[in-house]
Amino acid sequence: MQPNIISDEWSERVARLTELIARKSEAIKIHSEQPEPDRLAIEQYMELRARYFDELAQLMKQYGVIVRFEQGAKAA
Repeated sequence: MQPNIISDEWSERVARLTELIARKSEAIKIHSEQPEPDRLAIEQYMELRARYFDELAQLMKQYGVIVRFEQGAKAA
């Protein structure tokens, strides 16, 4: 991918990763609010969300955008 040229593929990957991060955050919230939260499921969702975020951060870095993710942040 050439720097300074935003491709459709790049845009689609950014959009898809953003969607995946939002979905994992929602899953974390739902599982956390259960009377007996499933800690294993929550940890797995958090790991996936962090992995997606790392990939998103690398894509954004190509254009000089630095993003920061706080792993301990509550899901929206």
